[in-house]
Amino acid sequence: MKKGASALWLLVPILLFTVAGVFARVMTGLDHNEHMYVTAGVLVSQGRQLYRDFAYLQMPYLPLLYGGLYRWLGNGAYNLLASK
Repeated sequence: MKKGASALWLLVPILLFTVAGVFARVMTGLDHNEHMYVTAGVLVSQGRQLYRDFAYLQMPYLPLLYGGLYRWLGNGAYNLLASK
């Protein structure tokens, strides 16, 4: 039992450090097409259609998800932060 507890005390900080590093990388990295998804999500949350009102050339799963998220959060000014 003591050997398993010491391994757990070693594994937990490593796991937390890894999760914090991945979170920091995701929140600071910015891809060039990220704004296209956010814009399409905002338009969906406003009740507009993707292919008629916005030239969106991919499957609409992510903008539909973002549109529901923005509608639930209330269309604030922090759309990019909510998307990340």
